[in-house]
Amino acid sequence: MQGFRVQPGFFEMIIRYALLAALGTVLAAAVPAQQAPALRAPVIRQVDQLQITSVDPDGLFRIFTETLELPVVWPLTRNQQYVTGAFSTGNLTVEIYRYEGTQQSPAAHFSGIIFEPYPMDYVLDELKYLRVRHGKPETHVSTLPGGKEGVLWTRVELPSISRLSFRAFLYEYSPSFLRVEVRRKQLGNRLTLNDGGPLGLLGAKEIVIAAADMAKERKAWEQILGKPSSSGTFTAGTGPAIRVVRGQEDRLEELVLRVKSLNSARNHLKAEKLQGPGSAQTLLLNSSRIQGLKVRLVE
Repeated sequence: MQGFRVQPGFFEMIIRYALLAALGTVLAAAVPAQQAPALRAPVIRQVDQLQITSVDPDGLFRIFTETLELPVVWPLTRNQQYVTGAFSTGNLTVEIYRYEGTQQSPAAHFSGIIFEPYPMDYVLDELKYLRVRHGKPETHVSTLPGGKEGVLWTRVELPSISRLSFRAFLYEYSPSFLRVEVRRKQLGNRLTLNDGGPLGLLGAKEIVIAAADMAKERKAWEQILGKPSSSGTFTAGTGPAIRVVRGQEDRLEELVLRVKSLNSARNHLKAEKLQGPGSAQTLLLNSSRIQGLKVRLVE
């Protein structure tokens, strides 16, 4: 049997390949894995609206605007497509609506969250940089208050934080149609003049979002709102914060309202049969009276 003969330079070639492989390993370890870009500047001014889908918007609207005396943003109105009405917590507009001709659960649920963005052109560029999926801008054209036709608002959906049970949008209103910051201030002043109503309401504190995969959900919200605070909430402007908690399904879980005094609020809710479970630090509204919604009061 003929013996194996090593060609000249064979061992030098092996050593050279070994050195190159080792160098490649060192370089690979020195270069971090590609990560999603971090938020460079805020894209969200604040949460502007929270939407509630209800099979009985009339009854729910009366509880919040008559029994609890919260300011009416727009009265309950009807057309062939939907019923809608809205009230204010001072720093948040809460819309109650029902689409006509659709099958709905008898229980109401939080079904949408609307953000007031910084100028939309800038925000869309920033979302592209952040590699955040978003819908195409949809504009609504109609007659402006001055009588001319123009864009009333531009809407962009955020599928990265929308879920099956709720949708998230950016809404930019034409200043010729609506200045949302002025409206919020006026409604907040109205609530203050009424001493917060029977609840002594100071404003919306948090919107709680339940998530089956907390890590994934927090990462999605971090791309939009930046790093959470030390308490774990995502803040944006003077509106309510966003808190992500663990849940069996992805949903808008509850609205947390801040009041001057839990004891005073408890007395009024008890008299109106609206008092739910509570403790010295927190109190829930009776969910059976508000169509299954979870609304919590804290000081």
